[in-house]
Amino acid sequence: MSNNIEIFVEFDFRGKSFRPTATVDLDLLMESEGVIPPLYPLLAAESGIGAYSYELEVMEVSPIQVSHTEGMVGQFVEDGQLNQQGFESAWHQQREQQQIELVARQFFSIDELERSNQLREALQAVYRLGRGDWG
Repeated sequence: MSNNIEIFVEFDFRGKSFRPTATVDLDLLMESEGVIPPLYPLLAAESGIGAYSYELEVMEVSPIQVSHTEGMVGQFVEDGQLNQQGFESAWHQQREQQQIELVARQFFSIDELERSNQLREALQAVYRLGRGDWG
C-alpha cells in the first residue's frame, strides 16, 4: 500500500490569502531520503512560489496541515498534523519486515515464519547486522 498525503498551508501575503496545496508520495521520499525532508520547499515548488522569495518565508511561519491521507500514514495524522517521527519509524519497521519476508520466503514456508517468533527474531537480527546497526 502506498503512503500519500495531501498537504496545504494557509497564509496571507501582501493583502492576499494563499492556500498552496500538494500531494506528496511519502514512500518515494522515504526510499530516496530515508526520512521526510522539509515539506515547505516542495509545497512552494508545486505552487509556483520561489525558493528565495519573501512569500516562502511568510509561508514557513504557518503550520503545514494534512487534509487527506492514503495508507498507514493515516494512523500518524491527528488534527491535521503529521507525527513525522512516528511515521518514519513505522515505515522503516514495515520496510524491514518486507525485506526479511522477501528473503525468508526463499527458504521457509509462510506457516514456518508465522509459527516461529524465534526464527523471525533471528532473521531480524541478521538483517540489522547486515545494515551495521545490531549489537
